[in-house]
Amino acid sequence: MKKITSCILLALVIGLLPKAGFSQPTVTVKAGTKIIDYFPQKDRYRYPAFMDGIAVFKGGTYTESRFNYNVLYGAMEFIQKRDTLAIANANQIKMVIIATDTFYFDNGYLEVLFSDGSCKLAIKDYVKIVDTKKQAAYGMTSSTGSITSYSSISSSPGSFYKLVVNDDLVVRKEKEYYLYTPENGFLIFRKSNLMQSFPGKEEVIKQYLKQNKVDFGKESDLMDLMKFLVG
Repeated sequence: MKKITSCILLALVIGLLPKAGFSQPTVTVKAGTKIIDYFPQKDRYRYPAFMDGIAVFKGGTYTESRFNYNVLYGAMEFIQKRDTLAIANANQIKMVIIATDTFYFDNGYLEVLFSDGSCKLAIKDYVKIVDTKKQAAYGMTSSTGSITSYSSISSSPGSFYKLVVNDDLVVRKEKEYYLYTPENGFLIFRKSNLMQSFPGKEEVIKQYLKQNKVDFGKESDLMDLMKFLVG
């Protein structure tokens, strides 16, 4: 049985994700268990079942299959014969279209929530490790502080979540919101990036934010802001 220590954990954690978005309740993964055990099948995936879709590559080619986004692994998976596989070389993916939903790949999969011409609002769902608690004397635990967040281990998506951990880990599901414009690509949705993405509208945006209390981690507030900007 494979185990992972705190030192190995820190070496494996590679995804540098900004601290923004709406935070869900935390889950404590006890030492001697696996992260995957705390997320039932229905909570791991974006859809209740794999659905027909198209993966479009940056080179212009595409492939059809049945897809589903694995929130726990931060990976787009597909069905090949009877096997469930993760898309390899995800950085070569331009977008994955599942039913009426579109996912772009930009340091993770971003699902488009709103699109008006070239302006888009997107969301990234992923699981984040926020703390590790080393086993101390007399069965107690001591926190070692926040750990760099990540969505998946690039060498083998999902493999980390199946390992037995030696220390208690605190994890939670996260939602981050992104703004897209052709000039700047995808940027985390915050005030400074909003101003950067809409040059010439700074005063209009400031006035809107003054008159409307906008929570940059709340989807409905961002949807209203986007409709105002493109209106």
